[in-house]
Amino acid sequence: MKLRTILVSSLLVTTTFSASAFDFLDTIKEAFGMGEKQSTEQVQSAAGAKEKVEDAKEEAAQTSNDLVGYAAEQLGLSKEMTSGALGALFKVAKDNLGDNFSSISEAIPGVENYIQNAPEAAKSSLGGLASSLGKGSEEGQAALSLGYLDSAFKKLGIPKETVLPLVDTVTSYLEQNNYGTAAAMLKKGVNFL
Repeated sequence: MKLRTILVSSLLVTTTFSASAFDFLDTIKEAFGMGEKQSTEQVQSAAGAKEKVEDAKEEAAQTSNDLVGYAAEQLGLSKEMTSGALGALFKVAKDNLGDNFSSISEAIPGVENYIQNAPEAAKSSLGGLASSLGKGSEEGQAALSLGYLDSAFKKLGIPKETVLPLVDTVTSYLEQNNYGTAAAMLKKGVNFL
């Protein structure tokens, strides 16, 4: 009988251990199952974020193309000339507005690309005038800005008389697209014209 008791006891211990082991394994599987579910959700979330970034880039490119096309048509210029002229205009506005330029950046995605592709400034007699007026003064900054626009438009082969119609075209475009604040800031950035 002792042997039978020992065998039954061993069997009970083994069964209890096995049942506990299976419960433990089920707990681990559930934990990993949740982890897999979270990983899937994270992957879906990352894919959604990537898609949103790509959509934003596409929208920015479309906005840039729309602006260049609109301005080129209004002014009778090629898209390449118009893009360079916009870069020069935005560069001057940014120089004059400082931190206030952000409203224009928000309204025109990729505005920094325009600025980077703007023509390089040539030294002019207005630069000497700006130095004598003081670069930090409004008059000095206005002289530098005028000199730069004159030089940039010459390099692009665009008459300098096109500057004001370009400003009007861009502000009109911004206003039509519900960016009145950006239009007002652009006007402020080139108020020396």
